[in-house]
Amino acid sequence: MQALSISNADVSDPGRLMGMISTTISEIFATRWNAQQIGNVDAEAKIILSTAADVSLSHARMSPMHLDSRADQHPGDLKYSIYMSDQPSLVTVSNRAPMLIQPRELFVLRSDISCHVETRRSYTTIGLVVPQDLLHQFVPHCERFVAQRLGSSFGLHDLLANSLDSLVAMSEAGRFEVLGPRFARTFLELLSVLTAETLEDDRMQRSTSLDIRRAQVKSYIDRNFRDADLTITEIAKRLHLSARYLQLAFQNDDVTPSEYLRKRRIEASARELGDKRSGRRNITEIAFGNGFNSSSHFSTEFKRTFGMSPREWRHSRFEQGDEEIPEQLHS
Repeated sequence: MQALSISNADVSDPGRLMGMISTTISEIFATRWNAQQIGNVDAEAKIILSTAADVSLSHARMSPMHLDSRADQHPGDLKYSIYMSDQPSLVTVSNRAPMLIQPRELFVLRSDISCHVETRRSYTTIGLVVPQDLLHQFVPHCERFVAQRLGSSFGLHDLLANSLDSLVAMSEAGRFEVLGPRFARTFLELLSVLTAETLEDDRMQRSTSLDIRRAQVKSYIDRNFRDADLTITEIAKRLHLSARYLQLAFQNDDVTPSEYLRKRRIEASARELGDKRSGRRNITEIAFGNGFNSSSHFSTEFKRTFGMSPREWRHSRFEQGDEEIPEQLHS
């Protein structure tokens, strides 16, 4: 846990004071922020930062301020911030109309989105920062509610807000390193339920808990199928599921989890075999690079899918100039 206190009492030059606050906020939230004081109240920022594994938590007491972010993140470096304040804030994202975010209302922002936040009273904030892969793993439809107002019923918002309070309590007790990462994942699980409700409000098909789980599993496979050690048992472990529940999530789908994993590996291999830019890579190298650990098993699975060997597929694709994957692979 790191604690930082910056105030007029410590730094008399207002420009330098705001510069220090801006730098600290930028480092925490993984994008460039600029802080400007509002009014004549003595400027201050008392920030406590706890980091463990792949998540970090900030808890800060701030004087009234304008905060402007200038997003310049590369896609591979994206972070998501789940933010909450105890005072109303006016939030403007890009060129959209300003949104009044009420006290203890959650707001999710991605580090490549420019944003302006105006809070005209001294306020306390909590910010949970997680990497892109982690949020997508637990909340597969998260992009639907980034930088949007989050409607909620059934007390879900209160439950999420109280969970952030619990993370702060862990930080203050010096237990965040041990308990924080696991509890943060529990928080994201709750956030996925709120996502389902938001999607329903958007007149999309209702997502049940099993629908959400299935989307999580597929998203995880999509990102990790090239790992030859990836198995359904390992996926269940990584997502904190039982193998039985994972299978249950796919009961109304057209494929089992194992078949979906196999399909993604075959799909990627077939695409590379049909790509002339991969012409110098041998078939075994392509198979191993897409999660297969046996060339004979790959050939058997490939022929079962397409009715021809990988070599025959490659020759036919090059002759036809056709790099599209047949419809049967996408079903």
